[in-house]
Amino acid sequence: MANFDSLYKKVGITKLVHFLTPPIIKSDTFLFPDKSILYWFKPTDGLESLSRKVPYLTRTNKVNVVTPTRYGSNTQGSYKLENDDKDALKMLQREEKKYKFLPANVIENKGDLVIYNYGMLNYLYSYKADPMLNKIKYDNVAHRMLDDLKSMNDYNRFILMDLPNRILSMGELDTFVNKLTAGHINKLDYKYFNLIELWKWLTPSTKHTSILNRIANNKLGKTTLLLSIENRMIIVNLDYLYTIVEEYSNNAYSVNTESIINEFLSSIGYNVNQEASSYVKVKLKAEITRYLLYIMLFKLTTGKPLDLNRIDNDSIKEDTLRNVMRLAKKVEKDNKLSMKDILDEYIKETDENVIDLDLDTEIEETTDIDFAKLEAQEAAMIARTNKVFESIEELKKYNYNDDIKFKTLQELEYLLSTKAISKATYDSYLAAFNKQNQLQNPYMLGKDGGSIEEALDSSFDNFEINDIDATITSNVLVFDESVNKNIAATAERQYLKEQFRKDIIRVVYSLQNLNNIILNYDVKEHFDITGGTEEHSIEIMNLSGKKTTLKFDIPYIEEDGTFQLNNVTYSLRKLRSEKPIRKLDGTTALLNSYYGKIFVGKAYESNDSNVGKWIYKYLRNKEDEKNKRYDKKCSSVIGLETSIPDANLPILYAQIASNVKSFDYGIYYFNFNYHERDRLLPGYNIDDITKIEKKFNGVIVGTMYVDFLLMDFSNNIHVIKNDKLELIGDFYSIVNIDTTNIPIEFVRIGVLKEAFPIVMILSYYLGLENLLKLLGTNYVIGAKGRGDNTQYAVKFKDTTLMVTRDNGLSDLIVSGLLTLNKLLKDCEFKSFNNKSSFNLIWYKYFNLYTNLTSNVKYVNEFNILESMYIDPMTSSLLKQLGEPNNFPGLLVRACELLLDNNFRHPNNINDMILKGYERVAGIIYKTLVYAYKDYENASAFSKARITLDRYAIMQKIMSDNSKITVDDLNPIALIKQKEDTTYLGDGGRNKDGMVKRTRELNTTDIGTISEATKDSGSVGITAYMTANPNLKSINGLVGDNKTAELKWENMLSTPGMLTPFGITDDAKRLNFASIMSSHIVPIDNMTVSRILTGYETIVPIKAGGRFVTVAEEDGQVTKVTKSAITVQYKTKGERTYRLLTWTSKEEAGTCYTHEMVPNFKEGDYFIKDDSIVYDKLFFEPCVFNPRRVLYKQGTMINVMLSEDPQTWNDSIAISTELHTRLGTTLTKVKSHVIDKNDNVINLIQIGAKVEPNDTLYTTLSSDIPLDSDFDPKALGILNDLAVTSPKAKVKGTVSKIVVYYNFDPKTASESIQKLIAYSDKILMKNYGYPGKVGPGYSIQGKLLEANSIELKVYIDIKEQMGTGDKCIVGNQLKCTVGEVFDYDMTTESGDKIDAVFSNLSISARIVNSPNLIGTTATLLKKIEDNVLKMYFG
Repeated sequence: MANFDSLYKKVGITKLVHFLTPPIIKSDTFLFPDKSILYWFKPTDGLESLSRKVPYLTRTNKVNVVTPTRYGSNTQGSYKLENDDKDALKMLQREEKKYKFLPANVIENKGDLVIYNYGMLNYLYSYKADPMLNKIKYDNVAHRMLDDLKSMNDYNRFILMDLPNRILSMGELDTFVNKLTAGHINKLDYKYFNLIELWKWLTPSTKHTSILNRIANNKLGKTTLLLSIENRMIIVNLDYLYTIVEEYSNNAYSVNTESIINEFLSSIGYNVNQEASSYVKVKLKAEITRYLLYIMLFKLTTGKPLDLNRIDNDSIKEDTLRNVMRLAKKVEKDNKLSMKDILDEYIKETDENVIDLDLDTEIEETTDIDFAKLEAQEAAMIARTNKVFESIEELKKYNYNDDIKFKTLQELEYLLSTKAISKATYDSYLAAFNKQNQLQNPYMLGKDGGSIEEALDSSFDNFEINDIDATITSNVLVFDESVNKNIAATAERQYLKEQFRKDIIRVVYSLQNLNNIILNYDVKEHFDITGGTEEHSIEIMNLSGKKTTLKFDIPYIEEDGTFQLNNVTYSLRKLRSEKPIRKLDGTTALLNSYYGKIFVGKAYESNDSNVGKWIYKYLRNKEDEKNKRYDKKCSSVIGLETSIPDANLPILYAQIASNVKSFDYGIYYFNFNYHERDRLLPGYNIDDITKIEKKFNGVIVGTMYVDFLLMDFSNNIHVIKNDKLELIGDFYSIVNIDTTNIPIEFVRIGVLKEAFPIVMILSYYLGLENLLKLLGTNYVIGAKGRGDNTQYAVKFKDTTLMVTRDNGLSDLIVSGLLTLNKLLKDCEFKSFNNKSSFNLIWYKYFNLYTNLTSNVKYVNEFNILESMYIDPMTSSLLKQLGEPNNFPGLLVRACELLLDNNFRHPNNINDMILKGYERVAGIIYKTLVYAYKDYENASAFSKARITLDRYAIMQKIMSDNSKITVDDLNPIALIKQKEDTTYLGDGGRNKDGMVKRTRELNTTDIGTISEATKDSGSVGITAYMTANPNLKSINGLVGDNKTAELKWENMLSTPGMLTPFGITDDAKRLNFASIMSSHIVPIDNMTVSRILTGYETIVPIKAGGRFVTVAEEDGQVTKVTKSAITVQYKTKGERTYRLLTWTSKEEAGTCYTHEMVPNFKEGDYFIKDDSIVYDKLFFEPCVFNPRRVLYKQGTMINVMLSEDPQTWNDSIAISTELHTRLGTTLTKVKSHVIDKNDNVINLIQIGAKVEPNDTLYTTLSSDIPLDSDFDPKALGILNDLAVTSPKAKVKGTVSKIVVYYNFDPKTASESIQKLIAYSDKILMKNYGYPGKVGPGYSIQGKLLEANSIELKVYIDIKEQMGTGDKCIVGNQLKCTVGEVFDYDMTTESGDKIDAVFSNLSISARIVNSPNLIGTTATLLKKIEDNVLKMYFG
């Protein structure tokens, strides 16, 4: 250990320049010098843990700890001793066994280091309410420390001064040294008081009011401040600070400090010509000293600390000089320089990192507080906080939001009464509070819209799917009217139209639950050619009057659920998620909201009470001859950990089965392997066993000779003889198990990374005594005794609580107290009855049962869970489900679910919901609440602000697993995406946890989830809803599964409904039909099949506006042009639909061009669901009902079945005629980036025919004049340069030219301007927007460079079906073209053969539909020919 002088010279503040470049020590490398006393000044309310885990104590060894337990002679406030100092000392000793903790108030100043521990004083005492209480407690501890400091010897004194992470502004410090009101005190902690007291001490006019002024001048030299922030520290001697203040030497309060630059540099101890002196003799005005101190403290908050042995004060960084010179030059005026100007500039440059607390400066002095009124208000607040419920049912019905207004206003009154806020702030808050719900709906600004209050009113919500909208108008080709439903799309569209934006508004207004007021809420919509976004801006104000503006962006969601960003169209799949409350397994319940998932369980941790495990160990002891419980009747005990879903079992059976497979006991054989019950006796199958169990209301549990043993639901064992029950007795008596010490299972809740007995959390929310009453617990306070197997004793510090066991809900909740003996013996029973006394309880709990150094984050979490766990969307679901709508009520309900060990399979869809676009509001909610949570956790240690990354929500939506790029290759691909469901996504399951058991389809899926799934690694994770799924609400609730009433459209997917005779095929092949249907490309000669299921008329309606525009209701066509069709609806007004030519999603530079055509002419009438506009590639008017179009996905051909070389390995041979018929038109997209200043000449024209070597255009550098007269040879040279003259590379026809740009077109070259104007004209006509894109626009993952354009040329090319291409025969027979034959083949009747396929390939795939389709179509063709012959003959 070094001596003090050498240590301080090395790392202490010894020069004024050190204020600008302070030696910041990495605390865990610090070593106290010989003969040191550390005054460990921690005036908090908790019991501060003093150990070597504290960074600056890491290297300490021989330490005597002196612990004062009484305040000094100078005290304030009304207080009394609350906790035992001996118990507290024992707790500290357990934390650090290498320190010697002396008995209370015993002083022993010897050893390497003596620590005076002031981290226990406030913990020992309780105070009466006082608005200045925080400062009173601080001063009382400080004065005791300064009393101890008087007993000086030759030891060096170090006073710990913890400082906040964020320092106050200089203006606030100057204000607080003169005026520190109750309002300010309530917002500041001891770290800020430390800063203020030091500032007072360096301010001559207030020095006498600082606690540091009690230290006599002759003792300052031995007193050093240890300024500490986390693992950073600076040491500064008080004598050094004192002697540099000019006023303190001569009492002169104003001196001219202006000097030239060299004088300034000398004054801070830097000499250009020689090394700086170690002892600075220049004195400074107090104001300048405070400036320097402020800079040093700021450096401490942001600077990087160094190891102790790496700091050398003799080497001053050159950058300090350069920085001072730079600043001096910046502020120098008339060859004069003010030191204050330099430091002002220095501070100004760091201003961004200094937080301004915006504290209420209008608060009146605290002189006339009515303490009786204050105590009454406090009591009322506590009573409201710990609301008393008469029963569990009353608790469940309670809605937290109902009391928000009352609680907020009550707290506001309390803050005014305690002078924590000014009257002006109170009035401002109250006015805004009453106005906030009357703000106009932000989605209806500038319209005749309603108020926010109307959007918040849930009484108008209707989650039932509109049956009229979901019902499709009858059509001649659909024989079963039940098929005419469009459930999934209607539910989604209805939610987006009626509820989506209300949910977003409610999410934003949920901030009210945290005592915030919404001052203004604005939504701005931004659209361009690449898509649309919503910009949300919310101005909020908290109770202290502080205002904050939060902004975030989300995609603009269209009514069909699509959203477009950066020219890419996306949608969200349905997320298969757990209901807000459900049971996961026999011992675990799950709470699920957009806040997150909470697990509630019994036997939660490995050492928790577990009856099944206890019985297993007991039985093993009984078969062990060396054990005192040995019982020769017991043998062959076999353990097996298992869980049994979807079974109604006695609780004891399930408990035993979770750990025990089987054992013998005398004449009895017990077997708890539920799935082996049919093997216990020969001649029985599982159906027989089920009938027996149903008849006798129990479960088969073993055998006695040749008869079954049955356990009933009272845990009694019976033998079944002659089809009659004979009672043997209860299980424990039969196997001779003494239940005196049987464990009582209790429930824990997982919060963050800790698991808490749920009785702790519920007591915190409700009060323990209130909890006992509403649970109907039979208890006695003040009882004596130890308890037995009918009751148990819970010992508190002041009394004993005797609880009678109920083997039910009370036991599950209350018995968790039995695990808290160490805590309860140090706490009084009454302290568990209200939140205000729980701070100390939590502190003790975390100190005893966790390794956490702070409980602040967890206590904040408990508070936020109570007010914010249930988001608006989850609240709606809970109402629909009839479940509690408050967090404590949900916890009790979860415990009720755990009363038995029965549970449904984790994949049971009745315990799940299919979440749609409400998840956008959910992501907003979670992000806002977590931003607030971060603020709360940060503000516990330093003053902080609520911050929200504007783009965080957008990024979460775009990174969500359920977000997909819209696949518009064909209508079925699009429909499947709308019916797609996944377990993965924000709030869903994790892919790593998706094992075989959690991927398998459940029987309850029938009616909602179809046969269609993925054939990849996503199998069982992603699945598709049925064509008419069993949804009962627009927010994803699933209806009851009534299998007997289901029809094919309720069981099969949409592709499955389009497979004639598909139900005669192997089930796997039906799924393949669904997979392959997504990959069908539009061929030029598609025809409607002769064999239809009738669902072909439903596809146009499901495909939506992308492929077909369907009439919303009855109406008339009023106008038809080449570019649009206009209709007049009966009640919905006029609509105009564009007749666009559009391209599908580009993949590898290829897409398909679709042309939309009208189905009606001007003056025609139509009815709901008629096809107004359709894509002529995939649809054509129905011959039986031309107002509706039919889906077509191929062409009819004659196939010969033959085993030839051409048909081996699933190959097919096709004719040259079919080779042409199956041709398709592809669109190749040529994309190039061009600088805006370059020129484009010789651009190819739309409609031009191109060959592979044809030039599309030529780009000229801006250096070459556009009017240059190039000769043919020069142009030829330019055309040969690929970088300036891109080639077509394909043979085809130019169909479209589009330009996207990211600048003002007026700044581009003349040719680029013309090109943009040409493109914009077309884009405006078709889409309503020019080609200007935002900064996020990218090309193949690379952002479009600034001041550049993307020029896209679309070329249509014809491709024929050829060798190696793939096609589908029938519903799902995928094959590869092996040969294109150019000779004719005909049948005996003269029909031409189009293709040859293998019959073995059909039979090997176990499919019958190809033969059924082929023979039926052949017969139909023959009948058609005969009818025509008869008619025309």
